[in-house]
Amino acid sequence: MRSSTRARTALVLAGTTTLLLAACTGSGPGGSGGTPGPSGGGGGIAHPTGATELVFSISYEGGLLPVEAVFSQVPMLTVAGDGRVIAPGAQIEIYPGPALPSVQTRRMSETGVQLLLERLASTGFFAESATFTEESLAIDAPLTVFTLHADGREVVVKIGALGMYRTEAEMPPNMTAREKQAHLALAPLMDELTVIDQMIPASAWEETEWHAHVAESLRLLVSNRDGEPADPAMPAQDVPWPVDGDPATFGEPYPALEGARCGVVTGEEASTWYETLGQANQLSRFTAGEHRYQVTVRPVLPGEPATCVVGQPAG
Repeated sequence: MRSSTRARTALVLAGTTTLLLAACTGSGPGGSGGTPGPSGGGGGIAHPTGATELVFSISYEGGLLPVEAVFSQVPMLTVAGDGRVIAPGAQIEIYPGPALPSVQTRRMSETGVQLLLERLASTGFFAESATFTEESLAIDAPLTVFTLHADGREVVVKIGALGMYRTEAEMPPNMTAREKQAHLALAPLMDELTVIDQMIPASAWEETEWHAHVAESLRLLVSNRDGEPADPAMPAQDVPWPVDGDPATFGEPYPALEGARCGVVTGEEASTWYETLGQANQLSRFTAGEHRYQVTVRPVLPGEPATCVVGQPAG
């Protein structure tokens, strides 16, 4: 994960087995149908346990970004039911950058998952879904979206300009008391989660190091670039379309970008695309016959549908 100049104190949960999510919502340990964690009824907060299931994520919504940038954006944090933590990796500061986004992963133990869930519950803002968008904020400011699946429920908390207000004195006078509390609680949480490998102690990790995440499926956005003018100073690299089929009929039309198409590749096709994209860059154009295409890629992560649906992860 990204390094920080500020030291993080390891999260210590001393002498308590209280289910903080349950305390916030009024349900008990055996409550509302949540899938038990691997601890199997040992006093932990229930959560999904499958490798493709989502426990928690932090993503972004809105803002003035190009369609391709929104399409390829990976959540800041994804925690799967099997304890894997998935996050953007180190970004190479060169242009053109790699075609394949850098995504890394590391697995927590069930102890680590429980530490995370109790830290979320301690904020008091994950008992029910809520949206905090102060009207005085710039309309192009993205929302930070926290999605939690635990204790048998889905909770989605959205908040605008998170991190802008660190003290109540900095907040607009017309901001509600509850929204002020949200900023004061969720900004420090976000700080901790950006260095989750420091927030969660070493003893609660099953893997000691981060490594490249390889998704089983890739979401591809394909746009025709036949009429694109050449740039002598930065010529595009031509790469043959690596799999069977016609790019002109790939997937389905993508409404957010005129003329673009989107589809999901899995299995051997996904492996072939991984290999090809690993040798390409953001200016690479994929050729088929006399036609040239731009391909923007986004791994399909746990909890997300293996489709081109735009929106929040599936439950």
